[in-house]
Amino acid sequence: MVKKLQAQGLSKRKIGRELGISRNTVKLYFQQDILVPKSHPKRTNIEVFSNYILSKMKTNGYTNMEIINDIRKMGYTGGNTQAYQYQSFLKETNRIKALNYVEQQKQPIPCVKRLSNRGGKMCWAFSQSY
Repeated sequence: MVKKLQAQGLSKRKIGRELGISRNTVKLYFQQDILVPKSHPKRTNIEVFSNYILSKMKTNGYTNMEIINDIRKMGYTGGNTQAYQYQSFLKETNRIKALNYVEQQKQPIPCVKRLSNRGGKMCWAFSQSY
């Protein structure tokens, strides 16, 4: 688009305002003879494991992290966030209910409660909540 506007004789400032980019960015485009399309070097190979992920999602007793660890052993090269997002995408597009997921029960965290401070001695007790 920058090259088309440059061919029309518009200034760098005007092109920048029209496209919502800085004039310095426009200047960089002006200096390039051929605009190289952007590549996506961070693409992952997660699509290869779609069938495996779906089969695991349709069974009870799995966690997302277990699936990620399994596909890593099989050659997955991406990150956890990409894998979680792809699992959510598969869940929505294949209408898999969340009931199949292992619900992680929140265990109450024991905490220490101060009972009293009599005679210079502090008494503490362990409790499940405050």
